Amino acid sequence: MKNILLILVLLIVVSVYADKKPITERDYTNTNIEMADQLRAEGKIYVLVAIILVIFVGVIGYLVFLDKKLTKVEQSRQQQLEFDKQLK
Repeated sequence: MKNILLILVLLIVVSVYADKKPITERDYTNTNIEMADQLRAEGKIYVLVAIILVIFVGVIGYLVFLDKKLTKVEQSRQQQLEFDKQLK
């Protein structure tokens, strides 16, 4: 409980003293995204997209693996319950 309270107080202090920049009209009308343009110009945007796709495919693959494993456990549990019910 102390740790949670300490983290909460720390987050509040950091958010209060954070260097906040005011939003200007230029921010709303800005359509030039410098980082994306630079990545695209250097061809690195494709590396970034490839990394994101690999992570996404890995997470999806892991979820499918867990689903199959969980299905086997559920079936095994159901068979065990049916077997126990027959013994009674």
